[in-house]
Amino acid sequence: MATVPSLRVCAFRNLDGSRVVEVLNTGLAPVIWAGVSETAEVYLTDANASLDVRPVLDGAVAFPSRALTTIVLR
Repeated sequence: MATVPSLRVCAFRNLDGSRVVEVLNTGLAPVIWAGVSETAEVYLTDANASLDVRPVLDGAVAFPSRALTTIVLR
């Protein structure tokens, strides 16, 4: 992923082997990442959503502005 100043990213591996990537978009514009190449579950948390399931379309994930996106890779 290219450097995007508004994105804050952290990642970790769960005991079950799944990997989690947390992406906080602090900016005012959404960002699209077209780098998902494996099975993923995506959840959105913002002022209007609490771990709402989001789609992965053609390997792309949207990071809405002022929101936390959780990606679980299996």
